[in-house]
Amino acid sequence: MVKLKIGNDNKINLYRKYGEYSTVCKIVTDFYEIMEKNPLTAPFFKNLDMERIFDHQIDFITQALGGPKKYFGKSMKNAHSNLDINDEVFYETLNILDIVLDKHHVEADDKEAIINIIKKLKDDIVGH
Repeated sequence: MVKLKIGNDNKINLYRKYGEYSTVCKIVTDFYEIMEKNPLTAPFFKNLDMERIFDHQIDFITQALGGPKKYFGKSMKNAHSNLDINDEVFYETLNILDIVLDKHHVEADDKEAIINIIKKLKDDIVGH
């Protein structure tokens, strides 16, 4: 669960701070719209069940931001196995996430915290 410490031990849950489920859905929608059009990332989504991926991503992001525990999908390593994702694709994905979070007015410190969550998963995503 990701929480930011603000001031005198007050913790702000990012899921609540940015509008809960409706905002997560908008972020995930915008993220995949770009991912599916980007020449580096689009090939990874060809012939996949995007509705299923979308649902899993909403659950994953919801949980990562401190919302209800709903993600019961594969581990990151298993979900990305056999995809041959390299560093270039991984960092392009982070760039796209950065753009989408900006679009949704996520504050710089919060955006950094969210991106750092994904960066910690790099070894499970890249090179499998």
